Amino acid sequence: MLDHLPTLLDDLIIAKKKPPTSQILLIEDDLEVQSVMVTGLTAAGYTITTASTGEEGLRQASRQPFDLIILDLMLPDIDGWAVLRYLRERNQTVTTPTILVSALNRPSEKVRGFQLGADDYITKPFDWHELLARISASLRRRELEGNANPTTMLPGNKAIERAIMARIDAQMPFAVAYCDLDNFKAYNDTYGFLKGDAIIHQTARIITAVVERFGEPGDFVGHIGGDDFVAITDPSSIPDICEAIIAEFDRLAPLYYDIETRQQGFIDQLDREGISKQFPLVSISIGIISSLNHQITHFAEVGDLAADVKKRAKNFNGSTYIIEGQDAVMVGSGNRTT
Repeated sequence: MLDHLPTLLDDLIIAKKKPPTSQILLIEDDLEVQSVMVTGLTAAGYTITTASTGEEGLRQASRQPFDLIILDLMLPDIDGWAVLRYLRERNQTVTTPTILVSALNRPSEKVRGFQLGADDYITKPFDWHELLARISASLRRRELEGNANPTTMLPGNKAIERAIMARIDAQMPFAVAYCDLDNFKAYNDTYGFLKGDAIIHQTARIITAVVERFGEPGDFVGHIGGDDFVAITDPSSIPDICEAIIAEFDRLAPLYYDIETRQQGFIDQLDREGISKQFPLVSISIGIISSLNHQITHFAEVGDLAADVKKRAKNFNGSTYIIEGQDAVMVGSGNRTT
């Protein structure tokens, strides 16, 4: 698949030039109902991806971000409740609006759906205009709340603050890893913002996948904006998570450059003062704040502590992580020093 990365980048650029449309994942096992809904929702201006089983729906949700998910509760393999629970445990879908569709019209079922994190519940047979109105309301609510970053659909700043405060209030030990790309502006200026967006998307996928692999259920990944990300986990998981993020990022990042630049290892470009300068390939710096090193009582304290540790991490060449209050740990290009 790595050999096809340049083609995938070109496809992304073409897609970006098309008018934006909301992406909806429809998980419905009744093929007749599925066909009718696809026809109607497509005519309403939405782009629809379908799945006929719960497992297929979860696979689709892991492959790309969606603006909204319509989920039938009565599925042939795993029921919709299990699918909903899993969607709410994954960082990529924790804030994705989800509308449950069911023939069950009991209040207890609706309450259960809302308790598990559903945004709406509609019963079959449903009125078509009502469904469209509920979809529009869910999408509008998400936009107004600002819970998801529009680029990666990961939780945004408000959700990040809530996640940190929840751990502070619960007096849980936690660590916040602030991830920032180095030399990203030079790449953006040389290759264009559309290919820059591709690196942002790739970084989001790397961080999310690594946290899910090495972290614990309930860990959190958010996108502050631009090339800044956050991962919240248990302090004991930080070394494995940071080393895996750096290893995967350093493996994939060179593939976003042309062969000549990749071989020479830098970009020749004028800096802000108009002086010719060599900019290394993009790398990732990670600054970590741990509640084990500080008695944190408010979200603002995390931001204050992070500013210094992020600056220290970026002073090193290549991909690096530093735990505030401890010795620096640098990982990159296959080398590790403490």
